[in-house]
Amino acid sequence: MPDLEIAKQTLKKKNLTLAIAKNGEIIFQSNSHGVIGLFEAIERLGRNLEGAAVADKIVGKAAALLCAYSRVNAVFASILSFKGKDTLEKNNINYEYEVL
Repeated sequence: MPDLEIAKQTLKKKNLTLAIAKNGEIIFQSNSHGVIGLFEAIERLGRNLEGAAVADKIVGKAAALLCAYSRVNAVFASILSFKGKDTLEKNNINYEYEVL
């Protein structure tokens, strides 16, 4: 199963705000609000986030920039802002969303 699908299912099943998968397993999960979860993941995992898939409840421009900084491959957002979408596209990050 692709990492993005693993992250997305984990986000929904566990009612999390953030789930990150890499190489077929969850490497980080959080219930923090805003971009705090992404900051924690970057602090804890650093460059190990490169190539990972992120599933987040809400992705705005700041979260999208953090994903680009971390060099993740894919992002799922329950809610994606237009500026977040533009940022993901400019950084060649694959994305899926439920609500734009």
